[in-house]
Amino acid sequence: MYSKNYFIYFFICFSNFIFSNTLVAIKTFKGAINDKHQIKMTLNIKGNGDVVGYYYYESQKINIPLKGKLINNKIELAENIEFSGQFSQGFKGTLTNDAMTGVWADSLKKQKYKFALSLEQNRTPNKKLQKLEGSYLEAKSDSTLTKRLKLVYVSANMFKFELNISSKKGCMGIIIGLIEFKNDQATYKDADCKAIKLQVQCNNTLQVKETNCIGYHGMQCDFMGSYIKE
Repeated sequence: MYSKNYFIYFFICFSNFIFSNTLVAIKTFKGAINDKHQIKMTLNIKGNGDVVGYYYYESQKINIPLKGKLINNKIELAENIEFSGQFSQGFKGTLTNDAMTGVWADSLKKQKYKFALSLEQNRTPNKKLQKLEGSYLEAKSDSTLTKRLKLVYVSANMFKFELNISSKKGCMGIIIGLIEFKNDQATYKDADCKAIKLQVQCNNTLQVKETNCIGYHGMQCDFMGSYIKE
């Protein structure tokens, strides 16, 4: 059981974060690609047309990040954002209040399949966690070494995150993924990183710790530090 003091501390910390980018809707869809691959998709649609979210195949339950744009009712969602920013794999189609249809494409493999999704649920945001959204700069960053963290709220306790580092010594790295908060902590893991841990602190600050993520930045640097909201 958590003490009363813990919840007071948790509330005060979160109340210091300022939320930006007006939220229009959080929607969960379900349907299929090529009439046979069952999927579920959650999208967070911002007032400026930016869209962030994720989807998974019902047979695998592995979240795949999505990022894109909604212009009028035309939507484009990329699965893998290359450094060039070019669309290579994802969804292109039409979004209405209760459905999304179009084509899933992989330009590298030259594959195209129709998809059709129907609205399953309009979701309510977690307003406390929503306030974490924003850009953060590591406290010791300077002209020789810069570390940045970006959090974009998706839904419930889920965020899309991006950590990057650059230095004049040639150390560079970036990691992008989905991370889920439980209370005031979140952990990300994949095949090349044992753990990235985020800890909410007061004064618009997040503490970042990592374990065995050398593949993302090399031996000479790391993502660890105290990140302050800009």
